[in-house]
Amino acid sequence: GRRPQNGSASTGKLNYSSVRCGKRSNLIALWRDFPLFFSPSYAKIPPTRENPMPKHRFAIALCLLTLAACFAQAGFAQTKKSDAKKSAGPIPDKAFLQKFWDGWSTLNPDNTAQYYATGPHTYFDIAPLKYNSWDEYKKGASALVASYKSAKFTLNDDLAIHPHGDLVWITSTVSEEMTTKAGKVEMGNFRWTAIFENVDGKWLNVHEHVSEPLQ
Repeated sequence: GRRPQNGSASTGKLNYSSVRCGKRSNLIALWRDFPLFFSPSYAKIPPTRENPMPKHRFAIALCLLTLAACFAQAGFAQTKKSDAKKSAGPIPDKAFLQKFWDGWSTLNPDNTAQYYATGPHTYFDIAPLKYNSWDEYKKGASALVASYKSAKFTLNDDLAIHPHGDLVWITSTVSEEMTTKAGKVEMGNFRWTAIFENVDGKWLNVHEHVSEPLQ
């Protein structure tokens, strides 16, 4: 048989001298004989994949912004609630607190009821162990002063007033002069600690502790 020409389809080989001559047929052969480099079926270039990190970071940022908005809204609501609370005016001073004890000096607990908060609150007096509300305190105090005909309670100069927002805590010693129905005069000093709170625009006693030193 006839020997095929260089660069023909039957050789499967490339005539490099013909390629250098720039013939169009040889360019076609070059495409056919090197499919690995030129054929689309072999050029398996993986599709470009989007970087998931930007989306991931965006999701995290969105969550953080949502949480921040929730906290900001909660803080605003709390501030609005605090602002809505009625102002009680000036904090209790010595004159206010002396009026409080002037009420007790009448030996009638009804004259001091305006200074006490209603509901469950703890009050400590000389006796008994404790009272759990003003109603209990009133009943116990009424029985305690029943044997006296007069009394006078005066705040001493060691009065200390400590404001703290809607609370004011107070410490002082109180001078007492009480006269029994039998005519006996009793004098002395006792300790007093109290907490007043702004309740609906009024400073009310929500806790109290009265005690005397053991002689």
